[in-house]
Amino acid sequence: YGTSSEEIAEFTAMATRQQHGVKMGIALIGDIKGDETQLFHLCTSHDNGTLHHIHYQLPLLDTWTIKKVITRSVLDDLYALITHSPLKTDTMLIQESDRVLSTAETLLNPYATTMTKRLQDLGLSVAPVESCSGGILSNYLTNTPEGRNALKASYVTYDENAKMRIGVPLPALVEGNVYSQTVALAMARAGKNRTNADIVLSTTGVMENLDTRPHHDHVLPGTIFYATLLGQNEYAGSFWLPPSSRKRMKNEIAWYMFHQLNAVLDAHEIEKSNDTKTELDIIDNQPIIASIGRVFPS
Repeated sequence: YGTSSEEIAEFTAMATRQQHGVKMGIALIGDIKGDETQLFHLCTSHDNGTLHHIHYQLPLLDTWTIKKVITRSVLDDLYALITHSPLKTDTMLIQESDRVLSTAETLLNPYATTMTKRLQDLGLSVAPVESCSGGILSNYLTNTPEGRNALKASYVTYDENAKMRIGVPLPALVEGNVYSQTVALAMARAGKNRTNADIVLSTTGVMENLDTRPHHDHVLPGTIFYATLLGQNEYAGSFWLPPSSRKRMKNEIAWYMFHQLNAVLDAHEIEKSNDTKTELDIIDNQPIIASIGRVFPS
């Protein structure tokens, strides 16, 4: 029926809708990629002729965990498609989904340990400058003995005044621009100036609730902006998380940012071995699924 899982999902969703005479046909196809990743393709076929494709990517986990994560993700996305809203489903579903957190933390701790060991082996230090994530990157990086050699310093600059105190310029923050790639990059630069760490990671954004302050309500809940710095290389981007519990969202941010850190270290090792400047093929605004949740383009 097709040469890829995406094409198979599309054909199946269309056939399901037509065969059963429903307004929306749904197909979810999963396959294994390599030894570390499992990919899923969701396609919805609507009676107005439109198609929607969503991609999920998970590490190889036990079947039960994958079913729980995928079910929650698919339900959230179907809800968003039906209601034309990025908001989550009902509170009971959110509470139920948070039971996955124990698995999430179990996976994040060894992932952070891998990152700190890589940093130590490469002789590099890191300094997180966090806002919406509230220090969770530093938390995971210090959950291992190697963290004391890798973590140079950390800042939690939760409001605009705290950001200015570490060196974020006032013009970058005016009229709600605190939620922007510009401010994420300014936070990372300020962290670099204050700590002289080799790598700086920064996060800012809106968590599960809309910020109703004047000039702040233009950014959807779940929109996260980030930046990474390594030497003269600067990278900034954004991603979207489905609003849920704050603890879950912070874990999702940590998973995503450790992916960014891993990409930075990969680029550094390639550049070092080739003795040439390497363009960083970083994950920016691409659909990512961790065992703890989803990251979608903003």
